Amino acid sequence: MAEKAKERHASKSKKTRIQAADAVLGAVLLVLSVCGIAGLVHQGRSLAHRLGKAAAREEAVTQCLLPFALAETPAFDAPDALSDADFLTLAAWSMICDGALSGYPEQDGLRIVPEDDLTAAGNARLGTSRQPEYKTIGFTDDIRFYYDEPKKSWILPEAPRWFGREPVIREMRSENGGYTVAADLMQAQPAWLKHAPETAASAVFTVCEQDGIWQVTALHYAGEAESEPDAEPAETAG
Repeated sequence: MAEKAKERHASKSKKTRIQAADAVLGAVLLVLSVCGIAGLVHQGRSLAHRLGKAAAREEAVTQCLLPFALAETPAFDAPDALSDADFLTLAAWSMICDGALSGYPEQDGLRIVPEDDLTAAGNARLGTSRQPEYKTIGFTDDIRFYYDEPKKSWILPEAPRWFGREPVIREMRSENGGYTVAADLMQAQPAWLKHAPETAASAVFTVCEQDGIWQVTALHYAGEAESEPDAEPAETAG
């Protein structure tokens, strides 16, 4: 009887130890599982944050490029290479696209903008400190940016009806402290047209961000070679 009691006690103790080990193992597996899930959640949140940040950056750059597309700004290696007319046209479109005209006096759908404010808008877009010569710009037969010299102001249409180009970014890569952005400039069209918009041009922009403001420092169109310094004339034999 005593032997059987000892066997039952030993068996019960062994069973208890096995149950305790199983409980410990289960607890360890549970902790590891929770850690794994937490890691996946963290990775998922980190990825979502990166994707959200990239999407926000692309949206901001697209908005920065829009005035260049609408103004059909010519190619340039440096912003100072643009003519005064190109600079002012870009500045006007920048203010229109950014909705920056709403705070200025309005008359018959036109806004009266001080010349210094228009110049500042162009310099902000290009990262320059330019002081252009002002004169009225006939952008199209229907759209004109008037300069009122006595009042030192520009008269700009707040919402011009213009189906110009719209940028669609194809690639954006980090380079030399900024970004090289390849974009298709699609021909905008009225909403009632059902066919897909056509690509009017393809361009490569060099952009950078300064104090939260996106700027374009160079623009080249597909098929156009970058400008090169004029070659020195060859010496003729004497």
